[in-house]
Amino acid sequence: LNAGSSITYPVVFNQSTRKVSMDGEAYFDIAHDKQKPFIVSKNGVVNIEVLGTRFNVAAYQQQAKVTLLEGSVKISADSLQSQKGKFKMLKPGQQAVVSKEEIQLGGTDVARQVAWKEGFFSFKNDNLSSVLRQLAVWYDLEIVYNNPDDQRLFNGELSRSLSLKQVLAVLEESNVSFKIEGKKLIVAP
Repeated sequence: LNAGSSITYPVVFNQSTRKVSMDGEAYFDIAHDKQKPFIVSKNGVVNIEVLGTRFNVAAYQQQAKVTLLEGSVKISADSLQSQKGKFKMLKPGQQAVVSKEEIQLGGTDVARQVAWKEGFFSFKNDNLSSVLRQLAVWYDLEIVYNNPDDQRLFNGELSRSLSLKQVLAVLEESNVSFKIEGKKLIVAP
């Protein structure tokens, strides 16, 4: 589980399925069992039926990203009224972005999607807002940022074992200033 994430599952799985519910981000490595399918759900936003595989799920708010490393998964969403009963199959190296409106499939940088599991923040042409969202989850911060249209892009990897002050020192090399007040990280203009 990534920071700020949770997973709920029964003490004993029932006879027909192995179902878990989650919020946040989690990495799964699941053995295939045709008699007991493994299902991951996120509040009706996404249902993932696992067909023996390794995959990552990032399910925050009303969107979920499912990244497949190995095997296959079947993705559906209860909230897709226009596509009730329809599903998409994901292939290794693909990512599905699931919202209330649709399921979009595309390629992705798999290593970047699971960098958190390996102990890294990974940035590839990420704007400051995106970088700050990752820091907020990991360091349990509230971000106060008055310029969400900042067009600076960040690339590279940083170890998650660094202190917040060390990470901010690296970001400050790009002419960004920060102030910390308790659990608030204030980005100076």
